[in-house]
Amino acid sequence: MLYKNCMGKDFDVARKDEIIISQMKGYFIIALILILNISGYFEKSMREKTEHEEYFTSVDSTYTDYSNRSTKYLILKNGEKIVNFWNSKEYDIRVRDSLVKIKNSTYLFVFRNKKIKYSIGLLPKY
Repeated sequence: MLYKNCMGKDFDVARKDEIIISQMKGYFIIALILILNISGYFEKSMREKTEHEEYFTSVDSTYTDYSNRSTKYLILKNGEKIVNFWNSKEYDIRVRDSLVKIKNSTYLFVFRNKKIKYSIGLLPKY
């Protein structure tokens, strides 16, 4: 394949060289993503988004979307629909449970019968 150099002259790049150049670009992109991940760039943006959220509401109903891989949702009293990530034996969030997310916190508090039932960390554990 013919390319032009900075002087405007054509030069030929062999097929093997093109493959090597393509692989080097791929390695550069992978290395960049790893460096950003290790430095905490992605976690920082997730933390900032999570910290700015605030709500005091209760669970109105639950819903399972079978067209979306049986994803379970919580329908809240304020009209929002959130994914029930905590659908496990460890956290059993039920209808009429109160959900409290305080601004500048990364925890979701679940109250049942006016007593705190769970304190759930919203950021992934590494």
